[in-house]
Amino acid sequence: MRLLFDKLPTDDNLRKTGCCIVSICCFSRRQAESSSHIFFDCAVTAILWSWLSKGTDIPLDLTSCNSLIINFMGRGNTLVQQLLNSAIIHTIWTIWIERNQKCFHNKHQSMETLFNCILVEVKLGYKLILAKGNSDMQDYKICRLFNIPFRTKRVTARHDVHWHPPPKDIVKFNCDGSSIGAHPCGAIGIVIRSSTPSW
Repeated sequence: MRLLFDKLPTDDNLRKTGCCIVSICCFSRRQAESSSHIFFDCAVTAILWSWLSKGTDIPLDLTSCNSLIINFMGRGNTLVQQLLNSAIIHTIWTIWIERNQKCFHNKHQSMETLFNCILVEVKLGYKLILAKGNSDMQDYKICRLFNIPFRTKRVTARHDVHWHPPPKDIVKFNCDGSSIGAHPCGAIGIVIRSSTPSW
């Protein structure tokens, strides 16, 4: 990712290559444009990150690109986590596209439109998927924000089993087994007991 290595053609990077341009953020019109500023420090683009953070109930570390992308997105493999990672990527992409529209075509879209663009892009990537996550409000909020069907992981109920000896002159057989894998290997266990308390 060019943003991660600060290789985007922002004003500050163009000036480093010898381009004589006046650098200014096209969003706030108050500070020089750099990758760090337009994506993480600008008061205007911060509205998008605030919307994503509040909608998912997850605080985002926007101190740098590394802290957001590497530290945060590297966590977890669940589908809900991947959904949030996708939202972060699409937020970054939306900011960059909006920046180019403002700089080169003098066009801009409302924040509500940008929110909807992110929602649509994320949902398109997961429209045929039923998200499975933990039974907590955070996972539910993430899926609800992007209107993705959500199902919690099945929790196996615990049942206490108490063994009772058989009647006199009767032998009781208890057995259990399991298998695993596409070409299953398995095992079985058998316990044979009489009415005698111990053998």
